[in-house]
Amino acid sequence: MILPLFLILASQCPGPQCPPPGPAADMARHGTDAVASTIEIATEPPDATVTIGETPITLTKGKATLTTPPLAPGRTYTYTATATWPDGTTATETATFTPGDPVTITLTKPTQELTDTPPITNFGIDTAQLTAALNNTETFTFNGAAISRQEAIHILEAPNLQDDTAKLRLTIIGTDEERERVLADLHGPLRDIADACLVQSYPPDHWAITRAGFHREGHPTIYIQTPEGNVLHRQDDYNDGAEGLRTAFERLRRDPDYQPTRDPDLRRRPAGPLTRLWNFLTSPLRLIMEWIIAGLIGIILILAISRGWGPYILRAIAALVPSPPQSNRANTTTPVATPTATPNTPTEIPTTRRRKNT
Repeated sequence: MILPLFLILASQCPGPQCPPPGPAADMARHGTDAVASTIEIATEPPDATVTIGETPITLTKGKATLTTPPLAPGRTYTYTATATWPDGTTATETATFTPGDPVTITLTKPTQELTDTPPITNFGIDTAQLTAALNNTETFTFNGAAISRQEAIHILEAPNLQDDTAKLRLTIIGTDEERERVLADLHGPLRDIADACLVQSYPPDHWAITRAGFHREGHPTIYIQTPEGNVLHRQDDYNDGAEGLRTAFERLRRDPDYQPTRDPDLRRRPAGPLTRLWNFLTSPLRLIMEWIIAGLIGIILILAISRGWGPYILRAIAALVPSPPQSNRANTTTPVATPTATPNTPTEIPTTRRRKNT
């Protein structure tokens, strides 16, 4: 790339201070005093294309090394390099040097200022996890622990990688000490429960808990949910330890029709017979039982009417209906007493005495 670079340098330096149009003339005029310069070009990010004037420069991983032809000492030379990235962003740098001086040009993609952009609403993204992406670095975690890229690829390619989308969700909410106690049991005597569930542990102030409406006042609060999020069991303490959680989980296995909307504590004793009857009547089977009972009543009525029991049934229903109340109207006829014979006896007529004025 010596000749193209020399031509570019010559074209960018018009006037009496420009070098002759070719290296032979420089050598003839200055003899062995003519020297060359090495120019290092780098782009950041490295996916840019670089041109000097109109001549493209070949880059390897965003870098290139150019050597100028022998140049006359004591003069100043300049050239301009332009980098263009795939999104159309460009950067331009001009180098000024004297023959024999090393030159380094770094073309950096300019950042776009977002001063006029309104703030972006965060809908649940953990911004702390974006730091590595903004720094162009990769991070991999497995069950909350940092692992290398090779370990992540090995886990993804393993034939025994389990699909946990159908597992129950076991969520622990509490302080570090409270959660560590439960997690220790899940790694020990409750290992079978941990294998049957997708276990997650959060402090009460974690955004995944506060924005989802979980109860956070327990010490700790333990949820068991379906993959769809329905609550199957919740307890707000761990006083009975691993034994209580195992009891709840075993009852959960034996009762697939458990009503999740009630959000109960399964460590408690079962309810009495009246509560069980109410739960049965309010269960989804209630509608089916109502239709069955209504159908039986209809069949009995049809059979009774077909055998001549229709009038008796109507009389029985009519007997259950009360009669209308009697109203006391103004034009009601008053009964007249029958006259009786009386003996002819003189009737005493009361007399009134008048007082004379004196």
